[in-house]
Amino acid sequence: EVELPAEGEEGEEGEEAAGGEEAVEEEDVEIPPRPFAPVEVHVDVANMLLEQWDGSEAQFELNMRRLLRAVRDDHRKAVNWVALTRNGYLDMLQRPSWEKQKLVYAFQAMFNSIDMEVRVIEETKNELHERAGDLQNSLWELADAQREEAEAERAAVMEDTYVTDGSKMMVSYLVEILQQEVHRYQATECVLRDYHYSRAGKQVPVETAEPLNLVEMYVADEFAGNPFELEEEEESALTDDDKEALGQLKAAIDKSTDTLCVSPDFPEPGTEGDVEGDAAVPGLLKGLKVEEDLFNARAGALVRRGREVIEDMRRREGQLHARMDALLGARFRAEMEGVKALVKEIKTRIESGERLLHELKLNVSDFVMDEDSLTYAIVPKPAPLEAREQLPPFCLSTTQLAKMAAWLQSAAPGGQVLLEVLVGVFHRAAALAGLKLLPAEWIPLAPSKLRALLVSYQTGDRVGFVPCVDWRR
Repeated sequence: EVELPAEGEEGEEGEEAAGGEEAVEEEDVEIPPRPFAPVEVHVDVANMLLEQWDGSEAQFELNMRRLLRAVRDDHRKAVNWVALTRNGYLDMLQRPSWEKQKLVYAFQAMFNSIDMEVRVIEETKNELHERAGDLQNSLWELADAQREEAEAERAAVMEDTYVTDGSKMMVSYLVEILQQEVHRYQATECVLRDYHYSRAGKQVPVETAEPLNLVEMYVADEFAGNPFELEEEEESALTDDDKEALGQLKAAIDKSTDTLCVSPDFPEPGTEGDVEGDAAVPGLLKGLKVEEDLFNARAGALVRRGREVIEDMRRREGQLHARMDALLGARFRAEMEGVKALVKEIKTRIESGERLLHELKLNVSDFVMDEDSLTYAIVPKPAPLEAREQLPPFCLSTTQLAKMAAWLQSAAPGGQVLLEVLVGVFHRAAALAGLKLLPAEWIPLAPSKLRALLVSYQTGDRVGFVPCVDWRR
C-alpha cells in the first residue's frame, strides 16, 4: 500500500520543486562579455603619433640606404681588388727580360763573327758547343731569379689580409644595419602602444624600454667567442676569422631577439577579462606579434646575406690563388722549353757550319727566329760632320755665293756687268760687315786690289770697248 500525500502538502512540495529548477537555471546561464567599444583618438595625439612614425621611418630609410650602399661598395672593391691583383701578376709574368736578350744578342754577334773557314774545325765546334751550354745555364739562372721573384709576389698576395679585413668591415656594417632595425622596432612599439592604449581609453604606461645599443657591445667585443657553426656535411669557403665575425653578428641578433621580442602570448579563449598589461589592450598584442615576426625575418636575412657576400669574396680569393699558381707554373715551364729550343737551334748551326743570319729572340717565354731581321757585324758609326763649313781665306761660303748670285741675277740677267760697276758692288758689300755678304778678309781690300782680282775675268778687252766681266765665271 502506498500512502498518498495530502492535498495541501502536495501543492507545497510542487511549488518548492518548481522554484529549485528555476534557481538552477539562473545559475547555469553565462553573462556574455561586453563588446569592445573603441574610443576615438584625439586629433592632437594622432598627429603626434603620425609625426613620430614618419620621422622614424625617414631616418630608418636614410640610414639603411647608406649602409646597404657601403655593403655593395665594399663587395665591389673586393671583386675589383681580385681582378687588379690577377692582372698585375699576369703583367709581371709577361714582362720581357732585357738581360736575357742581351746575352742572346752578344752570343749571336760572337757566333757570326767567326770566319767560315774556322767553323768547320772540330776544336771550334767544341768551343762553340761549350759556349752554347754556358748561354743556356746563364739564361736558366736569370729565369730562376724571375721565378723566385714571382713566387715571392704570389706569397705576398696569399698572405694579404685584404679579404679578411673586408669581411670584418662587412660584419660591422651588418651589425649597424641590425642596430637600425632595433631602433625601428622600438620606435614602432612605442607608437603602437600609445595608439592602442589611447584607443582603448586606458592610461598610457610612462615606462619605456631602454634603447638597445648593439654597436657599443660589438665594439667592446661582448659578442666575441661565439663562432658561426656550420652543419657537418655543409661545404663552405669561410675561414675561422669569417666564422668568428659571423658568430658575432649571430650573437648580436640573439641578444636583440631576447631583449625585444618579449610580448606575452595570446590569452586563452574565455580568459580575456583576466589578463593584464599589453594583453588586455585589444589589437596591441597582434600588432606587436607582427612586428616581432618582421624583425626576426629581417635579422635572419642579414645573416644569410652576410654569409653569401663573405663566401663570394673567399671563393674569388681562392680562385685568384689557384690562378696565380697555374700562371706561374705555365710561364716558367714554357720559358724552359723556349731556352731549350734556342740552344737546339744554335747547336744545329754549329754542326752545319752556318751563321745565325736571322735574329734570335726570347719573347718572354717563347723562342722566336725573326726572319725579317738579319744580323750583321757591328760597323762603327762614322765620325760626325763638322758643325760649321771650313773654308780657306778669301773663299765665299755657299750661303754667300747664293746671296751674291741672286743679286747679280736680278741686276744682270745676261751675265755681263761692267768691271767698274762690279768693283764698286764688291767694295760696298765688303764694307757692310753686318750683312756678311763677303768673307771678313775682303773688308780691308782697296778698289784697286778688287779690280786686279776681277781683271782676269774681263771679257771686253778690245780697243774702244768698255771692259766688262762675266759674273757667272
